[in-house]
Amino acid sequence: GGAAALFQAKLPNPSWFVGYLGIHFRILRGLIRGNIRFKISFGQECTIVSNNSSPVNTNVIADLTPRDKSNSVAVLTAPQASFNMEVNKPFEIQDENSGVKKTYRIKLEQFNVLNNNQPVPGRMEWNVDNDVVTFYSNEILNPNQSFKATVSISFEELRGSSWQTVYENGKKSIETENVFIQKANLENASIYFTDEIYQFKSIIKNELSTSFQYLNKITNTDFIIESDLRANYQQENLLTSFLAIEILNTDCNVKIDLKNEQQGFLNVVKNTNFIGRWQQLQSQPTIIADVGHNEAGVQKIIEQLQTEKYNQLHIIYGAVKDKDIHSILALLPKNAIYYFTEPPLPRKLEVELLIEMAKEHQLDGEKYAHPTLALSAAKEAASVDDLILITGSFFVVSEVL
Repeated sequence: GGAAALFQAKLPNPSWFVGYLGIHFRILRGLIRGNIRFKISFGQECTIVSNNSSPVNTNVIADLTPRDKSNSVAVLTAPQASFNMEVNKPFEIQDENSGVKKTYRIKLEQFNVLNNNQPVPGRMEWNVDNDVVTFYSNEILNPNQSFKATVSISFEELRGSSWQTVYENGKKSIETENVFIQKANLENASIYFTDEIYQFKSIIKNELSTSFQYLNKITNTDFIIESDLRANYQQENLLTSFLAIEILNTDCNVKIDLKNEQQGFLNVVKNTNFIGRWQQLQSQPTIIADVGHNEAGVQKIIEQLQTEKYNQLHIIYGAVKDKDIHSILALLPKNAIYYFTEPPLPRKLEVELLIEMAKEHQLDGEKYAHPTLALSAAKEAASVDDLILITGSFFVVSEVL
């Protein structure tokens, strides 16, 4: 690790003891990095000051138990995640380039337990130091079954009086306890990461398709994936599929010729009935449906909107109760015309409450009892060169498809 200590004491029976512990760190591939020096004195709380030393790597997520592929785990065992820093507690870091002090905090993105890819209902409890969280299921876990626990965190920066999510290359910076590498090692299996092999370069919009251009960093050659998927954020999903085909063709007894591969990418919607992700329902006005329902998904939608051409933006928005609605509303554009609604299910976020929450983010709009009513109102108000976006929940979008 990158740490150094200096202590001073009056001996042999010191009545005074003081020391300094310096730590250099880099989190999330260097996105957040800096240096901390603790001044330690017996009987007094540590204080934090910054310096300008070189950083080294460290992780915020310390451990996740039970460990991957654990056997004979008692059904009363509660999954537990521990962290090297307190979660949701502000801390200061001096930027090593500008020298400016910045304030961050760690946010727990998710801590869930899955059984056959279905969420296990339960609750989370934190310890008094807020650096250990335990998941307690509502019912005793079924014996002789496999469960998967996942924990991930992100960072927020204090900018002015509000906390803003930290993004890296347009993506929320998330650290996840990496069960993929652990599983690959245990199974003695190969594991591939697309960003280590390829680099995204550009997007070209065609009338009926989109061309995604990449660079193969190993061969230093460019290539294009043309697809009927229209959203820019599909670049990562397409690249994952492309790499999977490359591995099947080179390392497995499977051969997918280039023509079939190209036709597959060009006909994803037709072949799979893939709907609800930047799906265009009509033109003049353009109507788009996207099931983005969390902060990361809505951030992708906002980035996509910035590439679209339209006169006025109309947003039909509804949600369910278990989402971080305030974080989502903080991302939505304030110059859009809003039509707030609710999906017809027990978990719905009541539209009256949604409107009150939206007002806190300077988002004004009318309320509608059903998504179809909201869509009818938006279509009546919109001009031919406007854009109507339906989003916030799978259940909202499904009502208008």
